Amino acid sequence: MKAVKAETKEKQIKVLEILELEGYRWILGQKPTEYVPYGRELGLDLPYISMDENKKIITASNRPYPGEEEIIYEQFISRNKKVIL
Repeated sequence: MKAVKAETKEKQIKVLEILELEGYRWILGQKPTEYVPYGRELGLDLPYISMDENKKIITASNRPYPGEEEIIYEQFISRNKKVIL
């Protein structure tokens, strides 16, 4: 599993758009862009979007889960430029 660190709402939206194009869903089945976990205005800090690449499921958390590879936003975007175009 991998976890992308996206610290702003704008960054999270971009990550979620890419994941949606790749066929990911939230654990409850919604499309990625139907829910943006960034919520500092609500007192939440969920900057990590975790991806289960085998099941194509994503979750949000305040830190990577044990054993997850942490990917910074810029690294994720540069790896996925082909999806953006």
